[in-house]
Amino acid sequence: MFQSVKVIGRYLFGDRLGDGAYGKVKEALDIITLQRYAVKIMKNRRIRKIMYGQENVRREIQILRKLNHPNVTRLHDVLYNHAKEKIYMVLEYCHSNLQDMLKAAPQERLPLWQAQHYLVQLLDATAYIHSQGVIHRDIKPSNILIKSGHRLKLSDFGVADLLDMFTDGYECTRSSGTHVFQSPELAAGATTFDGVKVDVWAIGVTLWNMVTGSYPFFDDNVIDLFTSIAKCEYTMPDHLPPSLRNFIARTLTRDPKHRATVWDLQEHPWCRCELQRDADPVELVAKASTVFPYLEAMYEDTPLSDQGDVDEAGFVSPDMIAVSRRSSFGHTSPLIRSRSRSRASNVSPPSSSPQSDRGDRASRGGQGTLRRLWNSLFGSERSTSRERSAGRGNSAGSNISSGAVSIASGGGGGNGGRWKPNSMGQLAVSAISEEQEGEDEDQHQHQHQQRQPARSASTEDLNESRRGSVRSGHDDATERGRSHSSTITRNPDAFL
Repeated sequence: MFQSVKVIGRYLFGDRLGDGAYGKVKEALDIITLQRYAVKIMKNRRIRKIMYGQENVRREIQILRKLNHPNVTRLHDVLYNHAKEKIYMVLEYCHSNLQDMLKAAPQERLPLWQAQHYLVQLLDATAYIHSQGVIHRDIKPSNILIKSGHRLKLSDFGVADLLDMFTDGYECTRSSGTHVFQSPELAAGATTFDGVKVDVWAIGVTLWNMVTGSYPFFDDNVIDLFTSIAKCEYTMPDHLPPSLRNFIARTLTRDPKHRATVWDLQEHPWCRCELQRDADPVELVAKASTVFPYLEAMYEDTPLSDQGDVDEAGFVSPDMIAVSRRSSFGHTSPLIRSRSRSRASNVSPPSSSPQSDRGDRASRGGQGTLRRLWNSLFGSERSTSRERSAGRGNSAGSNISSGAVSIASGGGGGNGGRWKPNSMGQLAVSAISEEQEGEDEDQHQHQHQQRQPARSASTEDLNESRRGSVRSGHDDATERGRSHSSTITRNPDAFL
C-alpha cells in the first residue's frame, strides 16, 4: 500500500526491503546524486530491550567506518533523529542476497563454478576483516549480498566483535549467530573460543548450502541440533568432487586447533583451480526500485513546461533553471533543476522582457512562459513585500510554517502522522539553503525596522537568537526550514 512521501536529510525513502533483529531496512534515493542506498532504521527504545543492543549498534557503526574493502558493504552516512530516537544507517545498496538466489535456483543450489566464484570473494572479505581485528560471528547466506556483476558483499556486523589490535590471538568470549551455523565448541557451551575458527566453520556450512541446497546439521529442536553439531557427525554428498570434499572437511573439523584458517583456505587447490562452466549461472533476484512511486508523488503537482522549455535531450532551458531552487547542501540536482521552484513567499515572479517576449505574448494570450508558469504554481496575484513580511500570520505563511514543523516533527494532520507536500512551495521549505534563509531573515528584519524602528531588534541580535534556538533543538514555526536540521544530526551524543 502506498504511503506518504518521507524525506530525511537528503534521502527520499521508498518501500521496506527487509527486517532484522534491531530494525527494518528501506530503500532510499539521494536527491542530490540520485544514487540508491539501503537505510537501516533502528529505534533506540527497541535497542534498549535487546541484551547488549546499544553496545552492538555502537560497535557496528565503528566497525563499518573502519572497514574499506571491495567485498565488504560500505557505510555512507549515519543520521540521528533525537526527537524520535531513531538511527538511520545509510548503507551501500545491493540487488539481492545469496539466500534469495538459492531459493530461486534449481534444487536450491548453485553450479560449482558459481559457488567457487562467490567463495573466493567471501574468503577475501573474511581474511580482510580478520586482519583488521574484526570477527563477524554471523556469516550465512542471508548476510551475503550480491551486487550487479556478481560482486559479493559481506554485510550485517551487528553481532561482530572488534578485538584489540595489540593482543595476540583471536579469543572471543561472547557467542552469537544463527543456530545452524554454530561451531561445535559453541554448541558445547564454551565460554572462550577462537573467533577466526568460528567464522571458518560458518564459511564451511555456507559452502555446503551453496553446493547441496541443504545443511550438514539441521533439526527443529535446538537441543538436538546442538547435540549433533557437538558430535560433528555428518555424511558428505557423493556428487561433490574430491577436492571440494577435502575443502569442506578442513572447514568442518570438530577440534578448532586442527581447523583451517581463512588464509589456509585461500591457498587450497579447489579455490585456485579454474572450473568448467558446464551450467548456466543463477541470475540475481533483482527488484525494481521502490522509490519511483514516491518520487512521482513528490512532484505530481508540478506542471510540465511547454516544449519551448525542454530540448530534445530532455534538458531544461536556462529560463526554467533561473527559477529553480538550490538544495540545502549547496548543490543542484538535475532532477531538482528540472522540476523545482522557488518559495512563493520570498521570490518575486519573473518578468519577461517586452522586446524579447513581445511575439510570444501575442501568440500565447499576452503571457510569457515564465509568467504562465508562475501563475499556474502560485496564482496570478503578485505578493508585495509588505504581504510577504506580514505573511507569517496569513494563510500562506502559516502553510509554510506548518510545513516546516511537520518536517521537523515527522507529523502531519490527516495523513497518519506523516507529512506529504501539498505543493512544491511547501516541499522547498525543507531544502532551502542556510545562506538564502539568512538573507531572507535579514530582509524581513530590515523592513520591520523601517516600520517600527523603536521596537525592532538588530539583525545581529535576531540571528543570534535564531542560532540559540536551533542549538537548543526547539521546533519553532518561525524558523521554518531551519527547524528540520535541529532534530536530524550526525552527532550521537546522549543517544547511544
